[in-house]
Amino acid sequence: MTDVHGAPDTEHLMAAIEGEVRRARASGALPQGFEQELDRLFAELSPASATGEGFAEMLRKAEEYSFIDPLAPVASNIRGGSAAKGAIRRLVLWNLEWMARQVSAFDHTVVVALRQLHERIQRIEQDVAAHPPAVSVRRAPPDVTEWAEFVADVLKETRGRVLHAECGDGTLVAALARGGLDAYGVDPRADLALAAADAGLDVRPDEVEDHLGLIGDGELGAVVLSGFVDSIALPRKVALAERAARAVAPDGSVLILSVDPRTWLAMGSPVEVDLAPGRPLRAETWQYLLEERGLRFVDVRHHTAQPAAEGATLGTGTYALVMARPR
Repeated sequence: MTDVHGAPDTEHLMAAIEGEVRRARASGALPQGFEQELDRLFAELSPASATGEGFAEMLRKAEEYSFIDPLAPVASNIRGGSAAKGAIRRLVLWNLEWMARQVSAFDHTVVVALRQLHERIQRIEQDVAAHPPAVSVRRAPPDVTEWAEFVADVLKETRGRVLHAECGDGTLVAALARGGLDAYGVDPRADLALAAADAGLDVRPDEVEDHLGLIGDGELGAVVLSGFVDSIALPRKVALAERAARAVAPDGSVLILSVDPRTWLAMGSPVEVDLAPGRPLRAETWQYLLEERGLRFVDVRHHTAQPAAEGATLGTGTYALVMARPR
């Protein structure tokens, strides 16, 4: 496929590939776990940073690459080439080995120093509560039933895959799939994710931020975020806004399904509210974070919370914020 200038029409080519993959997925031609295995192999064989690895994985690759092998291959398709290469290697090997030992020793020292620095920074971050506390709190799956119809309508013209994270039992993933969208979900609670996968949904047990970190720029048609966005610490919220905005294509969308902080404090689970490292952000704050990263405001919808007592009001209950990336 080429455009009017004779150059490859990558947009139509990618659309054709996505359509073929969608048909293969729907027909069952792709074995279960095949796509995840391809992702794993690509991450393993790709150059450093090509899949957006975290710092620890980059250090692991750096340590793996720090060894320099002075024994160059001698195979050749030219007659006598192998003998010539072998002779050259024997002549220069003493010099290459001497240099390789020094460079490898330096590389290894740098990697060890970076690893120690990384561990020290992690301890500092933990001290300032940038990460969740050691106490494990089992959150209830996000209830997105009231938003399923609205989200499906907003995303009905979306091209490309739609990610819902955290997706819980896959309720929204199923609703989007029924609407003809190529939707999938991730959730860190393996029991929920595996149960949804057993029900025939494309749901994967994975940490949301880790999964988004493996997605290239503009690879998704839309990202829907719910559940964990209400309780993670502020630095993680900012990083999440960055990753979600980067992951969506031009004309792609980012949706935030969240709860008003006042409602969360008054009606949320006491244990989760008290022990959560963070609290929900208002729609205006998410809008600011995403606009700073190139998205534009589209809409915000509210559902009013049930009053705690006769005549009492808690303001907004939950809201759906819609942002889009201009083409």
